[in-house]
Amino acid sequence: MPPHDQPDPLPLASSPLDRLRQLEALASVSVALRDARHPHEVESLLIGQAHNLVHTPHAAFVQYDADEDRLVCTAGAGHYLSDVGFEVPRDAGLAWVAVRERRLVHAPDIQQEPRAHARGRDRHASVVMVPLQASTGAVFGVLLLLRDELHAFTDLDVRVAQTIAGVGAAALERMHATETIRQKVLELQATREGALRALGLALELRDFETTGHTARVVSLAAQLGEALNLSDEERQTLRDGAYLHDIGKLAVPDTVLLKPGSLDANEWAVMQAHVTHGFTLSGYIPSLREGVRDVVRSHHERWDGTGYPDGLAGEAIPWLARIFAVCDVYDALTSERPYKRAWTPEAALAEIRAQAGRHFDPRVVEAFVTLLAFATPEA
Repeated sequence: MPPHDQPDPLPLASSPLDRLRQLEALASVSVALRDARHPHEVESLLIGQAHNLVHTPHAAFVQYDADEDRLVCTAGAGHYLSDVGFEVPRDAGLAWVAVRERRLVHAPDIQQEPRAHARGRDRHASVVMVPLQASTGAVFGVLLLLRDELHAFTDLDVRVAQTIAGVGAAALERMHATETIRQKVLELQATREGALRALGLALELRDFETTGHTARVVSLAAQLGEALNLSDEERQTLRDGAYLHDIGKLAVPDTVLLKPGSLDANEWAVMQAHVTHGFTLSGYIPSLREGVRDVVRSHHERWDGTGYPDGLAGEAIPWLARIFAVCDVYDALTSERPYKRAWTPEAALAEIRAQAGRHFDPRVVEAFVTLLAFATPEA
C-alpha cells in the first residue's frame, strides 16, 4: 500500500467532537512549548504530547540536518528510546520519504511498505510520520508515531499528529530565526568592536610608549564594570569607550605626543585638547552610544573638580568616565615611560586609594581595590 498523501495543512475534523479534540491538542501543545528555549526541549515535548494526545506508546523525533543531508533520532519513547543517536541510513525508510517528498506518511501496515526500513518491517505495526516544515519549506525533522497493531491510527489521530507537528515546526522556526538573528548581531558586534579596537590601536602605532595600553585598560574596565554590576549595555559601552579613549591623540602633533621630557604650558594645553578632539572625532562614528563619547571626553575629569576639559566634579562626571579613569591611571602608573619607571602594583594601588575623594569616585576606588585583591592577592 503506498503512503497516503498529506492533506491540507492542519485540516479540521468534520465532527464537532473531533474538532474539539483537535483544538484541545493545539492548545495543549502550544502551552507545553511556550517556555521551551532549545530545539531539544521542543523535540522531547513533542514526543510527550504525542503520547498524551494520540495515545501512542512509541514515538520518536528524527532530526534532519540539511547541510549534511542526515537524519538522526534525537528523542524517543517506547521502542524508540534506545534509538536516540541512531542515524537513519540515507534514503532508507519512510522517514526519508517524509523528508524528501515533504509530506505526511501513514502506513497502516508497515510490513506492506517496501520503502520501510528493515528495522521496522519485522513487526506488525502502524506508523504515522509527519515532517516538521518551516514556512520556507525547509524540513526540521520528522515526528514518528507507532502502534503495535494494524490500522491503529484513525483519521483524527493523523490530524492531531499533524497539529502537534505544525505547532512544533512553528516553535522550531521561531528558535532558528532567533538564533540566526543572534548570530548576525554577534557578527556585527564583533565587526564593530574590531573596528573600534583598530582605531584605538592606531594611536599605539604612533606612540610606541603606550604599546599594550589599550588592551590592558579594556580588560581592566571590563572586569571593573562587572564588579560594579553594570548592565550588559553599560559594560559594552565602557569597553567601546576604553578602545577609543585616547583617539583624540591622533590630532596631537608628534612634537608634543612623542616629546621625551616634560611639557611646557602651551604643549600641555595641546595635549589636554586630545579629549575634545576625541569627542569630535568619535561623533563621526555611526551608531556609537552617547556613553562612549562621555568616556572619551571626561576620563580626565577629577572628583574634586580640578580635571579637564570641563572641570566637572563629583557625580556631574559621567558614571562610565569615572569608572574608566581609575583603570586608565592605574595602567599608566604601572607602565614604564621614558620619563618614569613603572610603579609596582602595590604602590599604584596605594596611590589609587589615596586619591579616593580627590581624583576618583570613592565608590569606584572601593570596587577597584576589591577587584585587585582577588586578581592579585599580593596587592
